[in-house]
Amino acid sequence: MSNVIDSENCEDYEVLLFGNHTCLVERLKQDLECDLKDRANDIIELITRKQSNKSFYVIKDDLRYDWQWFEEGKECKLLKLGAKEWQPGTLKFKVTLEFCPEEPEEDEVDEEEEIDEVLWFGSHTCLVERLKQDLEYALKEHAQRIIQSLVKKQSNESFYVIKDDLHYDWQWFEEGKECKLLKLGAKEWQPGTLKMKVTLEFCPDEPEEVEVQEEEKIDEMDKVAKSLDDIRQRLNQENNS
Repeated sequence: MSNVIDSENCEDYEVLLFGNHTCLVERLKQDLECDLKDRANDIIELITRKQSNKSFYVIKDDLRYDWQWFEEGKECKLLKLGAKEWQPGTLKFKVTLEFCPEEPEEDEVDEEEEIDEVLWFGSHTCLVERLKQDLEYALKEHAQRIIQSLVKKQSNESFYVIKDDLHYDWQWFEEGKECKLLKLGAKEWQPGTLKMKVTLEFCPDEPEEVEVQEEEKIDEMDKVAKSLDDIRQRLNQENNS
């Protein structure tokens, strides 16, 4: 799976139908990832202007590597609500492909969290929510060129969102593009819309204490299970002898 593009409810091996054109979810993700990296500099420049700070650039040896926002990420610190200290780590951008069926599945629950966390880049701080808004704005500004690139790679113009002979490619980030999804094992296409969603992924330098405790608990349970298996084997050997 791509390390940049994620999918919430459609798998890589599933097939999308736009008009009379089909494509694999995985292929669409790969093309989108490639194009986002090509336009990373323009996207970061827009965010930098809106945030009024140059600390968003990824600079190494006086060279800019803004595409790394979509790979290794940018070093920063995160202040969580109620936390007493900053947590160091890296932040990277992801664009999520979300398929919204016309008739939502029964177990589907809409979960949206309000984010009040703060990020620290160098000497510059910003709200997570504000950065997401600026990133979404930057992607919408470049939506037409992104979709044009996808159209060329996929050799089909059905990716355009066209109304009254005008392009509305930014709607990929809002209402989405009408299409159909064919899931593995399904007997028919499922109609709905596919849209691109902006997500931020923070990777802490050190895992949170809760995660470490859970891993230690799992290791302990594995040891206990192994000990029980050894005892059962001995008992079986004694019974058979």
